[in-house]
Amino acid sequence: MEVLQYRDHAITCLVVKEAMGKPNMRWNCHISIGRGSAQPVTHYRLSVSAWTASTAKALGLECAMQHIDEVLDVAFDPKKP
Repeated sequence: MEVLQYRDHAITCLVVKEAMGKPNMRWNCHISIGRGSAQPVTHYRLSVSAWTASTAKALGLECAMQHIDEVLDVAFDPKKP
């Protein structure tokens, strides 16, 4: 599982197909956000509509980054790793 580092937080996102439909599919994104080994990991589940699993994962990761920025009270920048 791939881990994304963002503002000193580790984010993982697992994508599972929820339902097929036209013109797109529903995906469940299981997101984990942690900061260091001493802090507990927070888990979220997000439902998104996307054509592919990779697009759904990108949407899930972007939501996780926005959540971190809201908690830290900083402006969201999708280009910042």
